[in-house]
Amino acid sequence: MLTKFMSLRDTAAATVLALTVAAAPGLVLAQAPSGTLPAPAPRPSGTAPAQAPASTPAAPAQQVIPTAPTATPTPAARPAAPQAAGSRLPASVIGVIDMAIILRDGAPYKSLRAQIDSQTKAWDAELKKKGDDLRKLEDDFRKQAASLTQDQVAEKRKQFETQMADFQRQLNGRRRQLAEGEAQSIQPIEQALSEILQQIAIERGINVVMYRTATVLFASELDITADALQRLNAKLPRVTLKLPPLQAAAPAAAAPAGGTPPKSN
Repeated sequence: MLTKFMSLRDTAAATVLALTVAAAPGLVLAQAPSGTLPAPAPRPSGTAPAQAPASTPAAPAQQVIPTAPTATPTPAARPAAPQAAGSRLPASVIGVIDMAIILRDGAPYKSLRAQIDSQTKAWDAELKKKGDDLRKLEDDFRKQAASLTQDQVAEKRKQFETQMADFQRQLNGRRRQLAEGEAQSIQPIEQALSEILQQIAIERGINVVMYRTATVLFASELDITADALQRLNAKLPRVTLKLPPLQAAAPAAAAPAGGTPPKSN
């Protein structure tokens, strides 16, 4: 599988929402002091007190609770709005690209995959032959072990372990060689795609490019995948797999864990 790697930078704009809550003023009632009643009004001299009719009971005196004047609350001072350190950020204009489609249908990626598959098959055939030779050598050793001397058994075992270690080093070297060649061959594709996305962004006024996998829903008008794919196929229809030289590894000091014939008795 090709490495899904892109040199894109996602930009996000943060929005700050300020909420102001004003509390309604409440009424404050002043209660009369406990255990005190208002004093009766003074009576004129020589005047008999007025008698209430016998059939009509006297109405109880009403206690008036004065209402304190409502205090006007002082509005709380609002915090000062933060000042922008630089110029005001522009509104986000987003473009969305589906890299799964680019990797699947991009002409340069297709050509690179075909070369990697071809090279892998050639190496598989070569390594398979060497693996078969090692298995045959192991079978012969097991069959002959009973008739060999101790020195001969030790020599046969040493030969087998040496060939097995060489085979493992060659296998690991091929894997490294292919991984490094793939990474080097992808670089021009990434560079071409980056230039194409920058050009599309300039033409459409886009200042944010996002991966399709980073979105949940988006308007189809924001999708720039088809445009980017068409331009990539026209600009770079093919790339060449560049394999670095196969570096010879130092001989292993110890025998591999698997594949070593058992000791003969």
